[in-house]
Amino acid sequence: VVDLYGGTIHGNRTTTGSGGGMYIEDASLNMMGGSISDNRCDSSSGNGGGICLVDANMSRSSGSDPNYDSSIVGYISGNTAGGRGGGIYVSSGQISYTKKLEIRG
Repeated sequence: VVDLYGGTIHGNRTTTGSGGGMYIEDASLNMMGGSISDNRCDSSSGNGGGICLVDANMSRSSGSDPNYDSSIVGYISGNTAGGRGGGIYVSSGQISYTKKLEIRG
């Protein structure tokens, strides 16, 4: 399990694979704040410029961090991929959000 409570994943790049910002396989990503922006996969077969999920799930939950602020909005923006899923690519998994997650440009 990967818990992301805040911070920034920005300006990363892969030239041969997938998941410019994050590559999650056989795990879960709980994004409860922060931003994943301006990451890229340059390969024509590179998927998930921001996040690539393979046999993985992504959700937002309150977690167990005592400093967690439920009003925080997670942002995924400005990511690009030569293949599929500029912001998020999901292969055999699901995304489940009941709170705010903004995916743009």
